Amino acid sequence: MATILVINAKAGLVFATQTALQSANYETLIASSVRDAIDTLGNIRPTLILLGDTEASMRASMAILKAHPQTRDIPVILQSDQLMIQNPDYQQSLGATAVLENPYSARQLIDDIATWIQPA
Repeated sequence: MATILVINAKAGLVFATQTALQSANYETLIASSVRDAIDTLGNIRPTLILLGDTEASMRASMAILKAHPQTRDIPVILQSDQLMIQNPDYQQSLGATAVLENPYSARQLIDDIATWIQPA
């Protein structure tokens, strides 16, 4: 079973995301910040990270994830409605795998996750 780490400070969005992922049989880990996520991972290695954040702190959050040995090789999907985040060159400069544009449906989330998680 794939484990998805959801990092987002917006409780309502976290609840909806977690509910959708669990209904599709994904295990979920929740953190309200990147630092929280790093602290709570322990020996768990998620399959995918969903990072919801503001444009102002996106670069710092991605830098932390890409520098940490436990998360640096994990695909990171940005959840955002910021226009700059939707630019492929900007996504690449951050090291993001893809962007999930807000708002999105539970079905879109599940379908997109399935395409991002490739069998090893």
